[in-house]
Amino acid sequence: MKKLISALLITTMLLTLTACNNEITVPEQLADFEPIPVPESGWTSELAASVFYINGEPIPYPLTVDSLGEGYYLNEKETRFERTTDCVDSVLYYGKTALFNLNYRDYDMYWGFDELPSAKAFSIYTCRDKGDKVNKKLASMLFFNGITLGATKDEVRAIFGEPDDIDPITGEIWEYFYKRTENFGCIFFRFNDDDKLYCIGLTYHTDEDIEQGALQEEVWKQSVRESIGSIWKGLNTVKFPCTFGELSVLGLEADSVVFNEAYRTAEVEFYSGRYPAGSAVLADCAKGETDLGSKKVTRLQLNIEPISELDFYCAVFGHGVTPEELTEILGEPEIAGVYKYPMYNVENAFVEFGFDETLKSLTFTFDS
Repeated sequence: MKKLISALLITTMLLTLTACNNEITVPEQLADFEPIPVPESGWTSELAASVFYINGEPIPYPLTVDSLGEGYYLNEKETRFERTTDCVDSVLYYGKTALFNLNYRDYDMYWGFDELPSAKAFSIYTCRDKGDKVNKKLASMLFFNGITLGATKDEVRAIFGEPDDIDPITGEIWEYFYKRTENFGCIFFRFNDDDKLYCIGLTYHTDEDIEQGALQEEVWKQSVRESIGSIWKGLNTVKFPCTFGELSVLGLEADSVVFNEAYRTAEVEFYSGRYPAGSAVLADCAKGETDLGSKKVTRLQLNIEPISELDFYCAVFGHGVTPEELTEILGEPEIAGVYKYPMYNVENAFVEFGFDETLKSLTFTFDS
């Protein structure tokens, strides 16, 4: 039954392409094509490439220009070598028609243009014709699992399933992740204001990329966990515990100091412009002291609300971070604290993240 429905759907779509726009034609050898059903585990680059046709032939996997055959070439004048990012961008042509923008990753710094045709492309995107207009000539040359440029969102959804990500602002950019793994885009579609598909993209990911990405993410998370005992401002780093003088990097003012004679402490408030930005409690302070730079900080509270947020960073956390995002990176806290105030134990200190809906304060309490 599913095969019958798919066949009827494709037949309808092909008739639409040929009847409504005689400038878009379907290769004769693909007239009886039946689309691959949406895979339960999600799309892969290899599977997508197997149903991506150029001039009636499936696109090679992996893709090299040399493997495409005669008539295909890269335009040297439209090739850019990005030495700082180890990337190369070029444009693939067939005859005089620009087909794809090709991106190459991790190229050797000694490569020249002559090495590109034998290199494996990392991603491809169809070239645009006059902005977001459907390139009818290119549409006649492409065939992707039963659709081509000019297809509607409903037609794309019927063939490829519900996208894993839709641009939340315009809804015009759709992405299908490699095996539904977030941050590993596989298939890319872009629609214009007329609800017509005008750009198709494919990224060549592998299972090894997913494994390497998971490993790199865990290494990154560990580095974040180890860094919450420090703050950064510009090129300066303040590692806790610290002295009041070291906190001068935050622009603290010691003009008004409140002394607590019983505990021999002093509390200093600081501002960001006219707005309160936090406070620090200093140890071993005698009433009236003015030289506080060498005093040990026993408690530091920083406001993260947008109106008073200082130009500093604690790990990767700033205003906008939610409790769920925090614990996703740092793990469950040693002390839950009051509602939405998790506490983590760092070297010689506890750090408490204060939330409303998003992060609004950081409080460091140090061993005395």
